[in-house]
Amino acid sequence: MLSSDDQDRIGPGLCWPELAALLEAPPGAAGVTDSHARLLLLLPVLGNAAVAEESVTAVVEALVAQGAPEASEALARHLLRGHPMWGAEDWWFDEDEQSWLCEGDHSPRKVPLDDHLPPQQRAALEACLTPR
Repeated sequence: MLSSDDQDRIGPGLCWPELAALLEAPPGAAGVTDSHARLLLLLPVLGNAAVAEESVTAVVEALVAQGAPEASEALARHLLRGHPMWGAEDWWFDEDEQSWLCEGDHSPRKVPLDDHLPPQQRAALEACLTPR
């Protein structure tokens, strides 16, 4: 589990580079394949303190594609601040773990990653988020 807003408060689940890597659906994918819709659906699990201007632009484009007014920059910046339960945290790519890590109080993505995720979840996470 990457994130949960139930009583366990698990999150944040993704940093921006991971979320961005998930925007394009693989060929032949089922479910939500539109990159703008995927961004907006994944945004609640984002919790990255260092988001670039390109992130703001991507969220504005996604909002507009889904019917929001062109002047949605303030909303995009607000959405990029992270979920109210865990906010935005610092992330870094750990070469040993070959994964993005986060030391947030409620993050399942701490060092070492093995201690915070069951092996099956870790393998699924790595398969999903590792660039090919």
